[in-house]
Amino acid sequence: MKSIKITKRTVFYILLAVSLIMLLIALFPPGKVVDSGILSTAMGNYEFSIRERLLVGALGLSVWLIIYGFFIKKQTLEWIIMIILFIPHVILILVMKEYSHDIMYMLRMYLLILSFGFIAIRG
Repeated sequence: MKSIKITKRTVFYILLAVSLIMLLIALFPPGKVVDSGILSTAMGNYEFSIRERLLVGALGLSVWLIIYGFFIKKQTLEWIIMIILFIPHVILILVMKEYSHDIMYMLRMYLLILSFGFIAIRG
């Protein structure tokens, strides 16, 4: 029997594939399917939307991939992937700064992103 060797680079690419699949699933269904209630459920005053959860999950996974990427031995392809993953976060930070959000709001937002939406600090 052949054993499978899992390296840090293999884990990096598997998580990258999962992140991209989550992003593609969240972006491709038309808006009317989500708005009709097929993919969203109302629970009291809280509406659970699979599209939003997949987008937050993909964004959180991309942050973790950037952090994880610093701990693997990188080749040119990994550097390019990390730079491409970093671009949406730079845009998000610049947009939050333009809307005059303070640094504490940005830190709370990234705590929410890093915890995949499970930890939300109200302030």
